[in-house]
Amino acid sequence: VIITYFSTASAVGKTILSINMASELARIGYDVCLLDADIQFGDAEDYLALNPTYDLADAHQALKDDPEANIEQYLTIYNYRSINFHILPSPKDLTLAYNIEPEMVGKIVEKLQRRFDFVIIDTTSMFSSLNMILLDMSTIVTFLGIVDFIPTIKNMKIGLETLRSLNSDENKLRLVLNRSDSKTKIGRRDVENLLGESFYHIL
Repeated sequence: VIITYFSTASAVGKTILSINMASELARIGYDVCLLDADIQFGDAEDYLALNPTYDLADAHQALKDDPEANIEQYLTIYNYRSINFHILPSPKDLTLAYNIEPEMVGKIVEKLQRRFDFVIIDTTSMFSSLNMILLDMSTIVTFLGIVDFIPTIKNMKIGLETLRSLNSDENKLRLVLNRSDSKTKIGRRDVENLLGESFYHIL
């Protein structure tokens, strides 16, 4: 199962929710890998206070050199009390992000999917070639939004309409509202009417 967190707005909580989902699935006994696919500014390892030896760029190069490469050796294990899961961090060196081939990342995800019960993917906030591949591969796409400013809601509507047009299976799309307790004069029901869909989860 591949669960991808995506948004058309930044700072909406994708990384936090990705980490928490990976942690909870691991806590209840599933074998989980978290992939930080924000290849330029991913910081999942910082949230988890990890200092990984390898990252996505290393796994990417290994697979280019050898299609049968064992990707698992490039993963880092997060372990806290009874919770442990694997993580493949984003490249530490920003310049390496420009050499990342989206199709190759897709092959990495395929390998992870065969190895783990759940692959949780944290993405960047754009319709990039990489994100398009990951969204297409996903079992569930959690489209995350917050109700704060009109431009954010506009981008949410555009993003949702784009996802609907790109995916033949709308059942895998989950519209999730984060920070629902934020003080705002914009009503949730008004936003749902604008989007043409109710929020699947409200956090």
